[in-house]
Amino acid sequence: MTIPVQTITYFRTAFSPFSRLSRPCRLALNLLQNPTTAPANSAAHIDIQVTHLPRNSTQLPEITVGFKGGKEIKLEVGKRQMKIGDVVDEISRVGRLIEREESLKVRELDNAACRPLSNTNGQEKQIPKPRCKIESSRIDFTSLARLGFA
Repeated sequence: MTIPVQTITYFRTAFSPFSRLSRPCRLALNLLQNPTTAPANSAAHIDIQVTHLPRNSTQLPEITVGFKGGKEIKLEVGKRQMKIGDVVDEISRVGRLIEREESLKVRELDNAACRPLSNTNGQEKQIPKPRCKIESSRIDFTSLARLGFA
C-alpha cells in the first residue's frame, strides 16, 4: 500500500536506532525521506524531525504525523508493537480520508457553479437549482439547456 505523501505536512519520530522495536520508525522514515519530499518549494514537501534516543533509553519509539487541515495522528509503535505494514496502513488510511474530503469539496464547488444567482434583468429571484451531472470534472450542460439556463 502506498502512502499519500501529498497530504502529509510533517513527520516526527523518536526512536533508539539500536532497538529492535524501532525498526518500523526507521523504515517509515526511509519511505518518506525521498527527493520529492526534500525541497521546501516542492508541493509534496514534508517537514521531518527525528529524535535519536540513547542506546540504553527506556522510552519506547513513537511516530507523530501531521496532515493537511490540522489532523494529526500519534502512533505508539513500541507500546503497540506495530510492524511497518501497520504503520503504513494507519498513515495511508488517514491520508485517503483527507484526499476524499478534498475531492468532495472540489465536487461541491463544481455543483455550486451550476446554480444561477440571479435572472437576466438583475433581480434576485428564487431559481430552482438545475440538475448537473458531474463526470470526470465536466458539467453536462444538456440538463441546463432543457431548463432554459443555457
